[in-house]
Amino acid sequence: MKNLIKFVEFNECFRCKSKITNRWTICKSCEKRSEATKHKHVESRKSQFIKAELAEQKYPKIPITKFSVIYVNDKQDVNFWSKLKFEKFTSIEHLTSYVLKSNKLPISQLVGEGSWDLGKLPQVQTFINANQNLLIYTQQIGVTKEEIINDDSKFYQYLYSQKFWAKLLYNYIDVLQRYACLFDLQTFDINTVHKPLLIAIYCLGYRYFDDKSDKLTDYFNELASQNIRRIRFKPSLANIQALRIHQVIMNIQDKISDARAILLHMTKMSYMLGLHINTKRFSQRVIYNRNLVYTKILKLLLIMTKTYKVDLSFEFDIPDFNIINYNPEWQLLSPQMAEYLGYTEEERQIIAQIAAFENKYQDKLGLYLIFPNMDKYTNERIERICIDKVERLTIDYNEIMQSYITLTEKYPDYIDFIDFDKGTLESSYLEIAILIFEHGRYKSKAENPVLIAKTFEFCDEFMRVTLLTKLDNIFEFYPYLIAFTYLSMSKHLNKAQMIKFNANLKELAKIFANKLSSNNLLNYLLFNTATYLIDKEQSVTKLFD
Repeated sequence: MKNLIKFVEFNECFRCKSKITNRWTICKSCEKRSEATKHKHVESRKSQFIKAELAEQKYPKIPITKFSVIYVNDKQDVNFWSKLKFEKFTSIEHLTSYVLKSNKLPISQLVGEGSWDLGKLPQVQTFINANQNLLIYTQQIGVTKEEIINDDSKFYQYLYSQKFWAKLLYNYIDVLQRYACLFDLQTFDINTVHKPLLIAIYCLGYRYFDDKSDKLTDYFNELASQNIRRIRFKPSLANIQALRIHQVIMNIQDKISDARAILLHMTKMSYMLGLHINTKRFSQRVIYNRNLVYTKILKLLLIMTKTYKVDLSFEFDIPDFNIINYNPEWQLLSPQMAEYLGYTEEERQIIAQIAAFENKYQDKLGLYLIFPNMDKYTNERIERICIDKVERLTIDYNEIMQSYITLTEKYPDYIDFIDFDKGTLESSYLEIAILIFEHGRYKSKAENPVLIAKTFEFCDEFMRVTLLTKLDNIFEFYPYLIAFTYLSMSKHLNKAQMIKFNANLKELAKIFANKLSSNNLLNYLLFNTATYLIDKEQSVTKLFD
C-alpha cells in the first residue's frame, strides 16, 4: 500500500503554496478561509422571474456530432466480422473459400485494411505463422545495412547543415505537395510557418532522403512522436495539416492502427473548426486552404467507409467548387523560397501548374464515392447511378491528361522534372471506377450482369496498365485489387474470358512473388490458395467434358 503513493500526483495550493493532491486546487485551510469571507447572493424577484420565463421557452435542439465513433458499420458488415470470429476454419483453403466466395466482404476491404483486421484473428494468425518460411526466400524490402551510415560525425554535420534541411523540404514538395497539397505555397516561408507543420514536413522529407543513418532515423522518429503528442488535442488548421503529413508517414511504415487514430483526430478537429461548411465568409486564401484539408480528409473517410460497407456517422457538406479558386498562383513559391530550394523560374511555374490541376482532380476524385442510400433501389437504378458516376469520372480523367500533355508541350526541356507518369494517373482512375462498380454490385439485390461485365472490362484495362509499369513502381494494392476482383467473379466467365483470366493470374503471381513481405503474406496466401482451388476445379470439369 505504501507504493500507491507513487501514483498520486501532487500539486501546490495556488494560495499558500503547500503540497496538496491533484483532487483539489487549494488546500482545506485556504478553502475554509474563503468560505468564511463569502457573502450569500440573494437573487432579486425580477431576475427569478426572467429565469423562469426563459426556462419555459422551447428552443430547437442543435444536433451535435458524436466523435466517439468515426463511422457506423453496415449491419451485414457487423454480422460478417462477428461470425468470422467464431468460425472454425480447418485449413487455409476453407478460409479462402469463405472470404472470396461468400460475397460478404468487399474485395477493396480485403485488399486494404480488412486484411490487417483479418490477420489479427488468432485462427488466421495460425495459418500465417505456418507459412513464415516463404519470407526466407524473399529479398528484404527497404534499406540494407550496407547503405546505412553509422557515423556520428555525419549526424551532427547534417543537423547543422542548411542544405540538409532544404533537401528535406525539396523532397516534401516533390513527393506530396505537387499531388496532394495541404496548404498554399505562395505565402510559405520557413521563418514564419507554424513550427509543428514544418517539423512534419521535415519528417516526411527524411523518408525520401538517400543518405540515412541509424542515429538520424531515431532522431526523426522521436521528433515525429513528440510533435504528434504536442498537437493532437489542439484543434487548428495548421495542426490538422501536420497530422495529415504524419499519417502519410505512418502509412509508409505500415502503422495501420496509428494511422486510423490520427484520422479520427483530424476528423474531430475538422468538424470543430467547421471545415465541412461551405461558406464565403473568409478570404479566398482561407477558403482555399480550408478546402484543401477538408477534401483530403473526406476522401480518406470515403475510401475507408463507403467502399468498405460502412456509413459516415455525421453529416457533411459536399465542397462547393464554384467558390474555390484553383488558380496556380496559390502554389507559386516566392522567388526567395525558390532560390533557397534551388528551383529555376521554369520549375517554379511547373510546380504551381501541376499542383493546381492535380489537386482539383484529386479533390473531385473522392466525391465519386459518395452514394445515396440504395437499399430500396432497383438493380436498374443502381446500375444507372454507377455508370453515370464512371462517365463523369472519365471526363475529369481526360481533362487532367490533356493538362499534362499541354504542360509537356509548353516545357519540352523539363519533361523529366514534370515526371508525367501516365500509368500512375490511369491507375488511380481505374481504381475509383472499380470501387464504384464494387459498391453497386454489393448493393444490388441479385447478381447484376451489367455491373459484372463493366467490372471485368476495367479489370482487363487495369491489368494492361499494371503490366506496362516497372515492377519497382507498382503500388501493391492495385494488383491485389485486380486479382481478388477477378477471383471473386470467376464463375461468371465464359471460355474465352477464362483463357485470358488464367494468363493474367500467372502474370500477377510473378508480381506478388517479387513483392512478398510480412505485410502482405496473408493476401499472398489467399491468392495462391484461390488459384490452386480454381485449377483443381477446372481439372475436374475437364474430366467430365
